[in-house]
Amino acid sequence: MKLKTKNRQIVEESPFGVYIWRIGNSFVANEDGDALSIDSTKGDNERIDTLRKAVVYWCGEEIAAQGEAYFVSGARKISDEEYEHQRARQEAGLVPDPFDMGAVRDEMRYLKQHGRS
Repeated sequence: MKLKTKNRQIVEESPFGVYIWRIGNSFVANEDGDALSIDSTKGDNERIDTLRKAVVYWCGEEIAAQGEAYFVSGARKISDEEYEHQRARQEAGLVPDPFDMGAVRDEMRYLKQHGRS
């Protein structure tokens, strides 16, 4: 039996996030795999244009013409030091990003349901 879903819509986690430059299923990144990105709110054409200009500067007009700005809702840019701190928190069983309010709320709800506070 095949399910048919109608009237689906994507609900963004947050109006804040980052734009990355996507080409097909990949994105523009440096040799370490860090994506070329810019903090933004969804639909901010000025920030999208700034990102496009950075792609043209670093990669050339041809690469910029092949791709598009892609919004990642709820994401934020972090430093290498903060990334290592988040990995340590995750390995310790904590919510990796203390600023991820959705995950923090879920953790609090879980602890409350299981008799811990």
